[in-house]
Amino acid sequence: MASNQSARADTDNPELADKPPSRLRDDRVVDLVEKYQRDLFHFLLGILKDESAANDAVQTTLTKLIDQGGGVAPESLRSWLFRVAFSVAMENRRRRSLEARHQEQVAIWKSAHRKEEMASQVMRDEQAEIVRRALMQLPPEQEQVVRMRIYENLKFIEIAEQLQIPLGTVLTRMRSGLGKMRNFLGAEYEE
Repeated sequence: MASNQSARADTDNPELADKPPSRLRDDRVVDLVEKYQRDLFHFLLGILKDESAANDAVQTTLTKLIDQGGGVAPESLRSWLFRVAFSVAMENRRRRSLEARHQEQVAIWKSAHRKEEMASQVMRDEQAEIVRRALMQLPPEQEQVVRMRIYENLKFIEIAEQLQIPLGTVLTRMRSGLGKMRNFLGAEYEE
């Protein structure tokens, strides 16, 4: 009967009524933080080997103490706290390991992509050189029309105007030049 009255008295207290039952009281939290924070830090530093990670893990552990420590028996609180800290440290190590593996995979992918880009560039350069050689095999009037059309991106009518020749002549030189280049390139790629 006395326990019913004390439970009812706790719910009548507005300060305790809005807190979940497993949450620690603020005055108890301050005492526990002062008592265990340093030991938790050294424990976590031994596991994580990184001061910043150990500090983060201490903060996470203390947050769990505040949120869930009220349901832990006082005589079990120290062992509970260090089990929570160990669990937080292991989660931190798993996350760091995953991040490291992810970064390694990204580095491998970037390296492979760079090699692939370099190989593609080499192939483009080789192909461009073959096309240049094919273009140089053309008679000068055909080479001139093909260069103006492909490299200068001029329209056939513009080429005709610049060279002061009929449009039909420009078209014939282009068709003949491309045919010769096609033959030259076909022979080049068959080798």
